[in-house]
Amino acid sequence: ENDETLKEFLIRGLSELAKVKPGNKLEVVEYFGKWLLENNPNKPLIDEPEIEDDENFESMTFKQKLQHFLSNDEIKIVFILGGPGSGKGTQCKQIVDKYGFVQISTGDLFRECVND
Repeated sequence: ENDETLKEFLIRGLSELAKVKPGNKLEVVEYFGKWLLENNPNKPLIDEPEIEDDENFESMTFKQKLQHFLSNDEIKIVFILGGPGSGKGTQCKQIVDKYGFVQISTGDLFRECVND
């Protein structure tokens, strides 16, 4: 049985990501997604979606591809950016409380990673 928390798991993944240092943003997302799947202690069964032969598929954005594979359900990813002390944490707490989003603070994850 694995006693690792989700936060610890994500920190471990980000540490591995920092070691590899993939090139562009897409490579970072692809590497981290692959790492999450390969290292998930619950090892979910995932049916790989059939890749479309449609030539438009390759020109789709990441969000459009997700919507395509998730039956066009609306996907909401919100990034809150701001300088130190600007109220990002306060705003995120309100968004979580009001709309039910899940907050992942990269600052908290990185600080914990550095402290470990």
